[in-house]
Amino acid sequence: MLAALSLALVVAQNPSPPPVWARAISFQYTPGSAVGDENERTVLGFEPTSPGPHPVYIYLKGGGLDLTLQTATLEYARTMATLGFVAVNAESDFQVATWCSGSPAAMEPVAEAVFGYGGVGDTTSQGLLATLCRRPNVDCSRGVAVHGFSMGGLLVALAARYAPSVVTASLVWGAGVTTSGTADNVRVDAGVTVTGASPLECVRDAALSQYLPRSRRRIVIGGKDEYYGNANGGGAFLQCQQSSGVDCGPTERNCLQADGSGYYVPDLTHEVAAYDSLPNEPYGTAQSLQWLADTARPASPPLLPPAPPMEPSPPSPPPEPSTPPGDTHDVPWHQPGVINLIIPVLILLACVAAAIWFRSSSAGAAKSESSGLLGKP
Repeated sequence: MLAALSLALVVAQNPSPPPVWARAISFQYTPGSAVGDENERTVLGFEPTSPGPHPVYIYLKGGGLDLTLQTATLEYARTMATLGFVAVNAESDFQVATWCSGSPAAMEPVAEAVFGYGGVGDTTSQGLLATLCRRPNVDCSRGVAVHGFSMGGLLVALAARYAPSVVTASLVWGAGVTTSGTADNVRVDAGVTVTGASPLECVRDAALSQYLPRSRRRIVIGGKDEYYGNANGGGAFLQCQQSSGVDCGPTERNCLQADGSGYYVPDLTHEVAAYDSLPNEPYGTAQSLQWLADTARPASPPLLPPAPPMEPSPPSPPPEPSTPPGDTHDVPWHQPGVINLIIPVLILLACVAAAIWFRSSSAGAAKSESSGLLGKP
């Protein structure tokens, strides 16, 4: 009894550790000659402990931030791993020029170097997405979710262009449709003052929708974003509208659609940590990552149309007789035809028996009488 109580006390003081839903992973990839960069880049993240294979999540940080110092954003990968994704943060510290094309450092070639992948038959691409999709425990046909902030957001917006039908959902934070600006670097677009300079046509809806439909894209820019908004937020509204392809007016902050796509303009500045400050807001980390996970997985096949009503069955034909007519084999004895056959036979047998008995009785009586006469004096 004392030993049992001691064991119970030990268990109470040292409860079982909580279940581990994800384990850490790390590997390297090489962007390749497309951007003139053969240096390896580090990838950190998590994968589910449950049996795979799993879909993929990639987060690209903003420029000027060391990946290894971003412990907070590694939590995005951990969260996505608990949602069933092999999830990574990647170094993307290229010297990216904020224009679409024209040099190896422009956004398009850099996005191609990171995300270029043609699917299962592609054995030559060597960027991040290609490397990740070839890892054990990964099946990119189950979904590829991409997420980025600031410069990472600009590259993420282009991901589906270089991996069409592979990238299935994107979440962009703090990145618009112009080159980033400052308070002294503004432009007027559609009558709205926008913090930013030259337009970036490659990340506007007309270009993006060719490779990923609006229903699979979400963008969030803070109204006070120092690079893509302005003091009154008007610039952020316009940039969100031109990226998402939906328009809820100049002051409606929440333009998330019924399927969760669209845009949101919170009252935030250009700080990734601000998106974590209110995680349960529609634009916040928890809600956005859940939407991204749900959207990235391929849609379920449509339900089959209801079957047409069944026509009434025709009346069943009478059962076939178990024996051919006239064949009394295996016919139950109690059927009327059998009884009609048995009764006369029984009567005949009874008559024969009675006749035999009567004859025997008569013969016995005559013998007795004859014996009596012979015995008299």
